[in-house]
Amino acid sequence: MYRMQLSVTPPAAFNFASTVSSHGWERLRPFTLNKETQVLTRIQQLPSQLARLDIAYSGKITVAVETETKLDTQDERAVTDLIATYFAFEWDLSPCYAEVANDPTYAFIGERGLGRLLLAPTMWENLVKTLFLTNTHARHTTAMAAKFCTLGDLFDEGHAFPTPEQVLTYTLDELEQQTGAGYRAKYIRALAAATASGFDPESLRNRSLGYDDIYEQIRGFQGFGPYSASYVLKLLGRFERVSIDTVMRRYFKEITGQHNATDHDIHAHYERFGAYQGLVAWWEVSQRADEKGELAFE
Repeated sequence: MYRMQLSVTPPAAFNFASTVSSHGWERLRPFTLNKETQVLTRIQQLPSQLARLDIAYSGKITVAVETETKLDTQDERAVTDLIATYFAFEWDLSPCYAEVANDPTYAFIGERGLGRLLLAPTMWENLVKTLFLTNTHARHTTAMAAKFCTLGDLFDEGHAFPTPEQVLTYTLDELEQQTGAGYRAKYIRALAAATASGFDPESLRNRSLGYDDIYEQIRGFQGFGPYSASYVLKLLGRFERVSIDTVMRRYFKEITGQHNATDHDIHAHYERFGAYQGLVAWWEVSQRADEKGELAFE
């Protein structure tokens, strides 16, 4: 095995810990998190080979890379680019921080450098994992992701996230049995087939598309309802809308004391934050969940 260490400088106002634990992706393989050391590990396909990435933070992000052969320049560049994707470096949150800076209720978002979410390197993976979130609990979501990853390439004692082509080598029955995904297997296989046939999930990142346009496109995928579509939009850094579900309703009523609050009241409360209203709502509810020792949005 070959080992080397790379260093990556994050954007200003970057919070490693909050990004890693922002919404549960750190529990879903091929990500794993050592809670004691706060080292995030991932098995990742690089341009020329598989690698194990051990990612830590001490002012800068350090990446210990383990591979079968020596990294070439292309692989090194890929690792740097992957780190930027995992931690949403391209999201410019400074307008949001400026918006909340003078608001005593929400200033904590900018003060703590919150807002970024841990992301998979591909929208294919983000879409599949979003399906794992629906109509279940966190333990089952984690188990499905772990089993699903066994369909991918093996490296050391872990697996990379499977490609659409790898998924399509399994029949629907085999996919259901091996992953424990149940009815979701049909949707995952349909997404894999569409991707293998020419649909590019990365096209969802197109910033020239409006929020509603992307929402409707995602809703057109099999298995993606309003909750799933809104969740994917968060993973794209699109916070122009507040996603309202039972968790949001419950916490909003607790936070504001408006026990008879309607969905209209929730939208009205956050709309002053414009393009970042969904982000402000997300982190306010997440903070309340942390305070109560509960897990929200999982």
